[in-house]
Amino acid sequence: MKTACRHFFVISAIAFLLLSCSDDDNPGSDVTASDLAGIWIVDQVINGNCRGSSYPQNETELFSASQDGNKLVLTNLGSQESIQVSISGQSVSWQITEKDDNDELETSFTGTVSSDLSKITGTANWVYTDKSSSYSCNGTTTINARKAKSTSLDVNGTWNGSWSSSSGILDGTFEVNITRDNSLLTGKISIPEIFGESKDLMGVVSGNEIIFGDIESNILFSGELESTADSASGSYYSEYFGDKGNWSASKNSGAVSSYLVVLDSIVLNQSFTGDITFDGTDFWAISLTQKIYRISTTLGIIDSMDVPGNYPQGLAYNGSKLVIGDGPWGLNKFFKLDPSGKTVVSLPNQNNVTGLTFDGANIWAISDDKIISKLDQYGKVISEIPCRGSFFSGLTYDGSNLHYSSFNMGKTYVYEVSVSGEYIDSIEVSGFFPGGLTYDGSNLWYINSDSVVTIDNAGNITNQFMVPFENHKDMAYDGSNLWIVGNDFIDASINQLSVSGVLINTLKYPGQGATGLTFDGTFLRLADEVTDKIYSISLSGGDYFDRPSFDDINYLTIDESGEFWGLNSTYNQIVHFNNDGSLLATLSSDVADAKGLAYDGSNLWVINGFTSLDKLSKLDANGQVMTSYSSLKTHPEPVALVYDGTNFWYLGGEFMSGEYKLYKLGIEE
Repeated sequence: MKTACRHFFVISAIAFLLLSCSDDDNPGSDVTASDLAGIWIVDQVINGNCRGSSYPQNETELFSASQDGNKLVLTNLGSQESIQVSISGQSVSWQITEKDDNDELETSFTGTVSSDLSKITGTANWVYTDKSSSYSCNGTTTINARKAKSTSLDVNGTWNGSWSSSSGILDGTFEVNITRDNSLLTGKISIPEIFGESKDLMGVVSGNEIIFGDIESNILFSGELESTADSASGSYYSEYFGDKGNWSASKNSGAVSSYLVVLDSIVLNQSFTGDITFDGTDFWAISLTQKIYRISTTLGIIDSMDVPGNYPQGLAYNGSKLVIGDGPWGLNKFFKLDPSGKTVVSLPNQNNVTGLTFDGANIWAISDDKIISKLDQYGKVISEIPCRGSFFSGLTYDGSNLHYSSFNMGKTYVYEVSVSGEYIDSIEVSGFFPGGLTYDGSNLWYINSDSVVTIDNAGNITNQFMVPFENHKDMAYDGSNLWIVGNDFIDASINQLSVSGVLINTLKYPGQGATGLTFDGTFLRLADEVTDKIYSISLSGGDYFDRPSFDDINYLTIDESGEFWGLNSTYNQIVHFNNDGSLLATLSSDVADAKGLAYDGSNLWVINGFTSLDKLSKLDANGQVMTSYSSLKTHPEPVALVYDGTNFWYLGGEFMSGEYKLYKLGIEE
């Protein structure tokens, strides 16, 4: 007989046993009113001749019964399945046939209820048939059910214990957080050697007897409480793991433990897969769409910015700027972003942007789509104009009109057009491929295959010098000097030169394939064809640095000294590093399924949970747990964690449904 079918039979048998009971010591009365309402502990002994099964089999199930006259609703505390049946007189008998695909189970039961309505005993006869093979077997189930007694023992709080298999092979520890409501116990149970995370707890206390286990009934602990309810011991059984043995536990000091509770939440109409941080006023979170969303505690999502790369990992706030990491599959760097959203913007949806310029208010980008796009400083397209030629490189603004270089009909030209797209003039330049352009307030500067030239309004070359490097793409003028960017994947750099061609400085650029460069009066703006982004870069160096030599850094936070802490959630490792990317230390955390990292001004905290919120834990200097607070209620799986100076908040939701919220957490007794 299949295990699933046997379990189904047992549940059905118990249900009808409890629903069809009579009083053998008082045969003239019916069981009505609320005689059977309460929590029931049901012990059963199963015997049979089904192949593949060994007998007898002993099991214990917990049920909650509610009664209204001759109507009774019985709910299994593990599966939460409920059955509603009428109580008819005193007869204790029933018959039922259950079918599941090719399985069929026929059961008949007779039984009695004790005169004090606290016990029910009886025997069920059952026959199992596999219709696909005509195989059949049968047996009996003896059932002894007892109603949970009232108790004055206080079992609320956190219990820590140990267990040991009767075989002497297996042993381990467990922790349970218990809340008692009359006889019913709820909370969390953690068994590191068996479960990967804490699970919801079900249980019963009856007098000095205590029974508890996980909600799926993978394991059940049964035992006796000491008179002070500070310790307990007994035996456990796990059909799922094929194991049984003994256990003992004691309650932590203090009658009541502290628990994690949700104080408030903010609905987010967006899917989030990354880290979260707080800037003193608003939250920022990495979304599935590779944007960083600003979240107000009163308005929800209010605006967004683009991530710098294509593999965002870790987000923190350093007091003035957002810091976001792009992982080892991306740019392998950390970026400092202006919260105004202008540090990085996405290029328009075009084919290979090859030149950039700035008109004092807006960015202009030229692409191989034969289009010049006018963008606001957040990357939104304002307007577009067509351009001549087939290959393009370089775009500049002279205060009135646009200039771009293009290959057309076997020659290379620099075209002048109005900002509305009207053709004004063109001059032929040397070289087969078009080059970069910039304007110094009086003259155009043009870079061809090996030199930089100055072109006056008549198209005459007035100055020329050789370029001391290769693979140049575009250039910019900052009011004093020239900047020329190369497109070398091995040695990607932006070179600062005097107007006479002397190399002054070299900066690394943040992308992987630079194609366009301009100066906006404060920053260099760099277009990258690999990441499809425009980056703002300080003349003294970019606000970015290489990640430490480490695997994924999924979560990021900053301590009071400005140093960074990152969490690799796959390997539960914490990495400590400086703001230049140099590695200071690597720690191993003992928190499984960590989903967020935060710093509260004194300590690091992690939040964890596989399918739902589990715990919030404070770590010591070695990354080990000092204190943990469990959630007694089920809340969505964590995505990230942040501290706002007063409270912890966690980002949680379900990927499949896309329903995400920001949850404000508190700790209560």
